[in-house]
Amino acid sequence: MKIKKMFMLLICMTMLLTFSNSAYAISGNWDTQDTAAVLQTSNEVRNLWLSEEADEDWFQYTNTTGSNQFVYASLDGTNIDPAWNLSFKIKYSRSVETNLLQGTGGRYSKTISNILLPHGATIFYKINLAGSTHATDINYKLTQHAN
Repeated sequence: MKIKKMFMLLICMTMLLTFSNSAYAISGNWDTQDTAAVLQTSNEVRNLWLSEEADEDWFQYTNTTGSNQFVYASLDGTNIDPAWNLSFKIKYSRSVETNLLQGTGGRYSKTISNILLPHGATIFYKINLAGSTHATDINYKLTQHAN
C-alpha cells in the first residue's frame, strides 16, 4: 500500500513540475489592434514569444502624461529565418489614426525611434514574422521608452 501511495505522489509531483507553454504563446491573445496588450508605463520591457509562424502580437501605450512624448521601441528576435517585423500606428482620436508603418533595422532586430506621441494619443505595436518557419514558441523581447 505504501508503494502505491509513493507512486501516486511521484506522479503528482511530476505533473506539477512539468513545463507547459505560457499563456502568452497562445494564438488568439493580443492578436489584433482591438485586443492589444496594454503597456502600463512609459518604460517597459516584455519578453514573450509567438506560438507559431502565423501568430502576431499587438501592444498599446497611451500617453497620459499631460505633455507630448518621444517614443522609442526596439524588437530583439530570435535568430531564426524568416526575419522579424515591428510595425506601429498612432491613434490620435476615435476617428483619426495613421496607417501601419514599419520599423527599421536588420533581420533579427528592429527599432522605432523619435516618434512624437501627443498627450492622449495611443501608439500600437505589431510584432510578427516576415515569412514562414516551422518553429513554435519563437522568443522575442519588446522594449519601449517614452519621455
